[in-house]
Amino acid sequence: MRRGWVEIHIVVAITLIVVAMRAQTQPPWISSYNVALGHIRTGKPEVGVRELEALGASFPGDAVLATSIGAALDLGARHEQAERWYQKALAIDPQYEPALNDLALSLASQGQIDRAAPLLRKALRIDPHNGRAAYNLGVIAIRLKGYEEAVGAFQAARKAPDPPAPVETLALGEGTALFKLGRYAEAKALLQISSACSEVASCLLLGSSQALSNDLPAAVSTFQSAVRTAPQNPDAYFRLALTFLQGQRDGEAKDTLAVGLDAIPNSALLLYGQAILYEHLGSYDLAIHSAMNSIEQDPLRADVWSLLGRLRAHEGQVDEADEAFRRALSVDATVDHTVEYAEFLIHSGRYPEAEKMLNEMSKSNKDNPAINRSLGKLYKSEGKFDQAEVFLRHAVSEDPKDPQAHYALAITLERLRRYAEAKKELDLFTQAKEERRFVHVLEIASDPVGGKK
Repeated sequence: MRRGWVEIHIVVAITLIVVAMRAQTQPPWISSYNVALGHIRTGKPEVGVRELEALGASFPGDAVLATSIGAALDLGARHEQAERWYQKALAIDPQYEPALNDLALSLASQGQIDRAAPLLRKALRIDPHNGRAAYNLGVIAIRLKGYEEAVGAFQAARKAPDPPAPVETLALGEGTALFKLGRYAEAKALLQISSACSEVASCLLLGSSQALSNDLPAAVSTFQSAVRTAPQNPDAYFRLALTFLQGQRDGEAKDTLAVGLDAIPNSALLLYGQAILYEHLGSYDLAIHSAMNSIEQDPLRADVWSLLGRLRAHEGQVDEADEAFRRALSVDATVDHTVEYAEFLIHSGRYPEAEKMLNEMSKSNKDNPAINRSLGKLYKSEGKFDQAEVFLRHAVSEDPKDPQAHYALAITLERLRRYAEAKKELDLFTQAKEERRFVHVLEIASDPVGGKK
């Protein structure tokens, strides 16, 4: 399938570990602190905050108390005041790990993950065996798309003397990062060791890693286990159907989607799966019908709008296709959706619009293979073959398994009368087409970071 799908994510079952008070002995302020904390918890935040402020003033050099006051204020959603107390703790002791960790988590809870990560890195430099900081850095690094760092952080957490989370949770975190890096075989090996199907999120990630490692029989078995474990989870049926399609088992894919829709009537995700199936079978009327039914259930899915645009374009319904692509762009579209619309514009001869759109995207998505592929297609369509070759070479270098890029490059090289090179690209196109038919949609469907089903 084409690279025009919104991300349908597994919600990673990992939570940030909040560090509690860590005094080795009962400090002299503990009773007063607990009274103030009780006021915050029982709906008397103003009283509790005043008591904490007074307590902090009485022990101005106590980093443990300052950190604990910050944690109490965070509990009452007073994050700015909490940050001030964490900073006081770090002014007293710049290497006090609980203050670094708790401030990082406070910032992360407010969406300021770019400020949180350096604090956790500092905590790990102070103590490389700090499992809490390693784990929390792994979670935050995934959110920052720093997947290599996340792999290292989760590995450090697993090796810590006092592991901060169950082995399955740590494996899920590391497997998530490996998956995002395209290191599917490593993710599969890690998750298989950790009894991944004890929870549906791990089971789904394992199945996707198996499928994308070309271990389709194992993937089918894993997804079937996920269906049995969570029969009301549409994602399990959806991925099982995609895996059947990848293995050219169209009938079983169709049956899987039908069973899923019996269990979860009107599931937007499974109706979307039916649209994918019918497009593959060449039943475009049925594909359009299923896509529209999916949109009726959830009109905020860019992936389905983009698919509908492609289906309408195939049927020559240009205005309807344009509207569908525009709707995709208005509802949280990815780079791939925007590229798909740009390619529709190219096919429609609207070259200036397509070029403007692609150049704007390339400013913030440098070296994106889909953008380079589309710019290459644009210049090929305009007869600018030397320019087209430059962008298409970049595209196949960045994504060697993209059949569209190989095909466009082959045609470009033919026009440049470089026939031997063109034949090589056509051979690569044929190989990539067979391998990639349903792989990319499964990659996106299995994206382990984020949210909606």
